[in-house]
Amino acid sequence: MIDVCGIGLNIRAHAISHSKRKAKQRSEMEIKLQNQLNKAKKAVETNPSDSNASLLDAAPKQLKSFYEEKTKGIIVSVHVPDGTKMERRAQKYFLNLEEK
Repeated sequence: MIDVCGIGLNIRAHAISHSKRKAKQRSEMEIKLQNQLNKAKKAVETNPSDSNASLLDAAPKQLKSFYEEKTKGIIVSVHVPDGTKMERRAQKYFLNLEEK
């Protein structure tokens, strides 16, 4: 006999650990990009050469691209509940109140 409950728990545990690992990677990437931007700003302040200016141009673009990807993930993960299901729950709640 197959232990379906155990398999479900294993899948859930794997999914949670995977999502935590990905979140940590994204967080590290965000910090790295912010540090690159700060270094580029300091480099331009101390030595305004063409190479430093190009670094300063590239860093905000990379950070903006990262935030756009992050925003897409947030928008996709938002779940809107089914309105009819919510309405039924509300009706049950108020009908139960009337009965009391």
